[in-house]
Amino acid sequence: MGHIVKRGAKWQAAYRGPDRRERTKTFARKVDAQAWLLEMETQKAKGTWHDPAAGRVTFNQWADHYEAELSLHKRGTTRARDASVLKCHLRPALGRMPMAAITRSSAQSLVRKLEQTHAPKGVRTIFGVLHAVMEAAVPEVIPVNPCRGVKLPALKRERNPRYLSVAELERLADAMPPEYRALVFVAGIMALRWSELIALRVADVDFLRRAMRVVETTSEVEGNLTTEDVKTQAGRRVLPIPPIVIDALATHLTLRPGLADIDELLFTAPGGGSLRRGNFRQRIWLPAVARAGLDGFTLRHLRHSAAGLLAQAGVHPKLIQLYLGHESSRISMDIYAGFHSAVPEEAARSVQALFDQSGSADARDGTTGREEGPGRRG
Repeated sequence: MGHIVKRGAKWQAAYRGPDRRERTKTFARKVDAQAWLLEMETQKAKGTWHDPAAGRVTFNQWADHYEAELSLHKRGTTRARDASVLKCHLRPALGRMPMAAITRSSAQSLVRKLEQTHAPKGVRTIFGVLHAVMEAAVPEVIPVNPCRGVKLPALKRERNPRYLSVAELERLADAMPPEYRALVFVAGIMALRWSELIALRVADVDFLRRAMRVVETTSEVEGNLTTEDVKTQAGRRVLPIPPIVIDALATHLTLRPGLADIDELLFTAPGGGSLRRGNFRQRIWLPAVARAGLDGFTLRHLRHSAAGLLAQAGVHPKLIQLYLGHESSRISMDIYAGFHSAVPEEAARSVQALFDQSGSADARDGTTGREEGPGRRG
């Protein structure tokens, strides 16, 4: 336990921390010294105690340590994003502040400033990095994460998301160079992300069982391509392949004799090697989109279209979740399949069909299907 000693007109409280070093603090009143000492002992007992001197480390100093030591387990793309967010947003705003001085109010104020210049999704991304950096400092540097409880802007849905009809998807596929026709069907029906699409290998397609395995992603960080395992367990999936995609892939393999090796990439750049999003977009995608008369349609919209087509086909939300590689079917339906105009119309027709069938059955039975009330009998 700690102790209190009177020093002239003041009271000095002292205790030993878990590191066995003694800490002292002087107060004008004995009762305040007793309260502080009790608080320190309580923190030690609960395991929430931290070195008060550690909180004097600045945000910049802690961020340096975080980037050099504590984020090495993250994927290359995530580390690159974190470094960019720290450099462009967090270090300029908080860099010189002691870690202990960064409060929930500080974090909330930063969010409000970001809302003036960034969309809700961007604000959440920046705040997510701040939350991770501060959380890594608990309890070594600060007792609690000041980002907990901060209110964030609500995400806004895209007002006019782009979905392709079946005819439009086929038109886009036909407008592509022959060696990339199958890519449109895989992305626009199987709902693969770009990073998953360009990491596919010939061995990932099982023509006998009509199944596709998604196990890797390829990302570009500062001009360098890196292939890694998929990020989440939900992202690692085996997808059933519809016949139209199987046929397109079979034709694709006949066009590319060099793909006989099962370890080869399924889709490659014109000169060989991995596809790069920027080159593919400028040289192949945009010209094909223009030829198909679908100006403004993006690679990302292909994934939207896939979810919409699956929903329109009446595929169960859990299977749509599987195709999209989401942790929750709610995410899949809310983000991607919630706007497809044909879905509510189809739902209305399906409900009406139930009543039509019921009416037909009543007619066969010679009944109206309506219970007669008192006084209505003839």
